[in-house]
Formats: sequence, structure tokens, C-alpha cells
Amino acid sequence: DGSIKTWKWDGAPQVQFVGHEGEITAVLFMPDGQHVASAGSDRKVLVWRRDAQQPLVSLGEGKYVYDQLVCRPDGQRLLCGTRGRLDIFDIKTWKRTQHHGGYPYNSLFAVAYTTDAESIVFSGQDEGTLVIRDPEKMVTHRPDRRPEEPVLRGHAGAITDVAVSRKNGRIVSASKDGTLRVWPGRSASSQLRIPIPQLRCRDLWISHDGKRINVATNDGRFLAWNTNTGNPEDVPQPQIENPISSMGRSLDRTHIAFSHRDWSITVWEPETGKQTRLPRARMGTPDALAFSSDNRLLAAAGIAGSVTIWDIATKEALLSFQASASGSPGWARDIAFVAGDSRIICRGKLFDAESGIELFDLGCE
Repeated sequence: DGSIKTWKWDGAPQVQFVGHEGEITAVLFMPDGQHVASAGSDRKVLVWRRDAQQPLVSLGEGKYVYDQLVCRPDGQRLLCGTRGRLDIFDIKTWKRTQHHGGYPYNSLFAVAYTTDAESIVFSGQDEGTLVIRDPEKMVTHRPDRRPEEPVLRGHAGAITDVAVSRKNGRIVSASKDGTLRVWPGRSASSQLRIPIPQLRCRDLWISHDGKRINVATNDGRFLAWNTNTGNPEDVPQPQIENPISSMGRSLDRTHIAFSHRDWSITVWEPETGKQTRLPRARMGTPDALAFSSDNRLLAAAGIAGSVTIWDIATKEALLSFQASASGSPGWARDIAFVAGDSRIICRGKLFDAESGIELFDLGCE
């Protein structure tokens, strides 16, 4: 209906913003915690004060339906993106400072920030290239006047994932051409080419010390390479006995959870090789998994509409509750602990993590 609703974590409604005419395509809480930005199919970008019901300002020219809203980490710029276009607004004046378009490919995705958070790494859908763009230095979108920017070429197929090391700035990309590429920051020449034939990369990340590339595959394998030499490294492997239906990882990537088609769940710690098998729950095949922030608890949502929370160390199922009506099963797209692990979001609803009591319905299952 074109409105935006916000709630407190205790379930109390806070405010409802009404100003869009049609579907909301993106919503963003600004870093200052006092403003909310929204984009809609009515080609508007509205900025609201958190405690007001009328928009503070309307941005843009009313020509584009933006589906991405991103705030620069320092809170000074708002990026509004859509296919083939990126508009940047100064948050102090709410005026557009740059607009970029005319990209050399049909679809463009912002997949990572560089280490200094000043530039964005883009991946073309089918081009097999990465572009590093500093939005602040872009003054025109005309190709004949565009300043030179690093274009990382080397892949022969679409790029499926990219990671940036916060330690040394290296960029690692995975492609459907069956290779990993390691790029030394903004250099246009790849430092390493690592073959990974016939592997379906499910997750890609770089270790905290920047020395190891890690890949998790769809079939439950974990592979690692040295970022300096490209040589493979031996890493413990989980003992997977049954086909994997879904996978989840902790925020610090020290714990990985697999759900299996026999309804069981395996929790694995890659650094130590420790593996914990959780007992089956009467929930059908778990299709969404989430760790608490301290990695003590694991929550799983099943196709039968139920949620179960385990204590990983004791293997005890602490709580089970229905996240949707028993007569309306369906896949859970996601599940997450929020509000200091005291709440769980699943199937568009907020639940108390200790009692399983539904606090409110977001209306967005």
C-alpha cells in the first residue's frame, strides 16, 4: 500500500510512514539512527525523520525506480542504484552530487567495498570483469569523458562471488569459468589464477589475517589456498554422510551448520575440525539456519512451518514453536537472531527467543 512501518524490538509499533504510491522497492536506516530512506515503484526516493510521519525531503528527478539504497560508511553520502545507473546525494544538503550511467553491460551489481570503503567493486553479470569505481571522482557518465578506472579482466565467464581482504586489500573473485582470481588491490593484472574445475562455490571469504582464501562448496567440501602462492592448504573436512539441503554459517565464520534430507543437522568448526550432530526435530527438512552472536545457539526453520532452537554444546533442543500455521507449510527464506539474541525473525514475524511467543507480524512473509 506504499507505507512503511517500524517497530521496536519489544513489538511495540513506532511509526508508519505514508508517502509512496505503490510498491516499496528499498528501505534503509541511516547510520545516524535518526533518518530512514525509502524508494518506491512511484520513482520517488523519500527521506524521513524517524519520529515524523511526513517526509523530510524527496530526492531525484522522478524518472527511475531505484532498488538499491546504500549509505557510505561515514554517513556522508546516500547511493541510489538501479540497473545501469547510480545517483549519489550529499546527506547534508540532500542535493545530488554525481550520477553515473552508461555502463558497458546490461546488469551491474555492487558486490563489495574496497578496504578503504571509498570505492565500490562492481561485477558485470556476463562480462567476467570487475570494475573498481570511486563514486566521488566521477563527474560524468559519458564514456568518452569517463576517467580511467581499474577494470579487472581475466575471467572467461560470469563472476559469481567476490571478497575483499580487510587486512591487505586483496580482491578474490570466483567465476563460472572454473577459476578463482586474486587481484592485488586495484591492479588490473591478476596476481594468481587458481583452477577450481567442476566446483559450485557456495561461499567465498578471506581469513582475518588475509593469508588464506576459503571456499565452501554446495556438496559440503571446504577448500583453502594461500593468498600469496595460490598453493592449496590442508583443512579439516566435515564428515558428511547424508545429502546437504541447506547451509548456514556464523558471522565470524568459525562455525558452519549443515541440514540434511534426513532432517538432521551437523555443526562443524573448520579451524578445529570439531563436529557436532544435533538430534532430529519434528520439523521436516530444515531449510534455514542461523547462529546466535556468541555461537552458542542454533536456530533452524523447517518446511513444516516450525522453528527449533538448540544449545550446541549440550545438543539439547531448548525450544520449538510454530512460525506459521500448521496448515500453510512452505520454505523459510531466512531466519536470524536479532536484538542481542533475544528475538528471532522468521517468515516475516518477530518471536521471543526464550518463549517462542509471536510478538508481531511484519506482514512480509
